[in-house]
Amino acid sequence: MVTESRLSGTPMEKAPEPVLGTELIPAERYTSEEYRKLEWDRMW
Repeated sequence: MVTESRLSGTPMEKAPEPVLGTELIPAERYTSEEYRKLEWDRMW
């Protein structure tokens, strides 16, 4: 049986929620020059 989601190519079901944890993100992540360089190299 062909469902509407298969016709449109868009899944109709909600994806499972990712487990993100509850730990704080270290402030150094936003202020560290070394981290900035790594982000720049990996992202761009």
